[in-house]
Amino acid sequence: MSDKIGLRQIETFYYAAKLGSFSKAAETLRVSQPTVSEHIARLERLLGVTLFERTGRRVALTDAGRLYYEYCQKIVRIRKEASQAVEQLKGLLRGRLIIGASTIPGTYLLPNIVTAFHKRYPQIEIEVRITDSAKVEAGLLSGEWQVGFMGRRPQRKELEALAFAEDEVVLVSKGKLDRMHPQDLLGLDFVVREEGSATQAVFEEALRQSGVDVKRLRIVARFGSTEALKQAVMSGLGVGAVSRLAVEKEIKLGQLHMVDVEGLQVRRAFYMVFRGRGTVSPAAREFIRLVHTC
Repeated sequence: MSDKIGLRQIETFYYAAKLGSFSKAAETLRVSQPTVSEHIARLERLLGVTLFERTGRRVALTDAGRLYYEYCQKIVRIRKEASQAVEQLKGLLRGRLIIGASTIPGTYLLPNIVTAFHKRYPQIEIEVRITDSAKVEAGLLSGEWQVGFMGRRPQRKELEALAFAEDEVVLVSKGKLDRMHPQDLLGLDFVVREEGSATQAVFEEALRQSGVDVKRLRIVARFGSTEALKQAVMSGLGVGAVSRLAVEKEIKLGQLHMVDVEGLQVRRAFYMVFRGRGTVSPAAREFIRLVHTC
């Protein structure tokens, strides 16, 4: 057996560290958990250090593990970029394209875009992973996906962003409420999205601009999806800020009502985000071109 560290060991360590679990790493790599454990043990022997602290089913990185993970992130990303470069050289437009999207663009805008792309390139399989904007940005930086869609501009300078659609964030309630002043909102119960949600961040920033201390909002519950938040508002738990795209049907049916807040109009753009045209695959490049020209 070779005494050199192989790419397989590095990738196994990378996913185990990233996911915090040997079993999740095994699932991602489509190997058995004992295989993952064997790769990690061999890597630790070759490096002469302990990379993980095992605590039950979870694993945590040691200081040496955290240091090694920083370099493994770069190795995995470069490997993906190298494969993409070869794919581009060969001029292939087939395979699989993974896209990360925050809830609103992923649910209400991307299905039509993916349909149009599929008609042009039926050999490309597209997977859309719905998460929050913060995780979309992190996935782009790690190379987990090549194209992302978010409800705000990315914070990292390595990422390029193109606005491709507009949206309005509205405050909704179960029953009709009288017109309110922004400060009156402090007397209401709020159900909100999780931290990392661009919708929630945009709404809170608009409140700050209106002179509302958002730290004084009476938050009774947080939900990890727009659909769960809508159901909570319809059950009477409180009011909530959501994309107008997500509640048009419920408003028409009278299940939800928009709250009229004096001087508060929250508009935002949706952004298509990517690392740079020179580092994306031909499939991703064509997808970016399609969205840009729509």
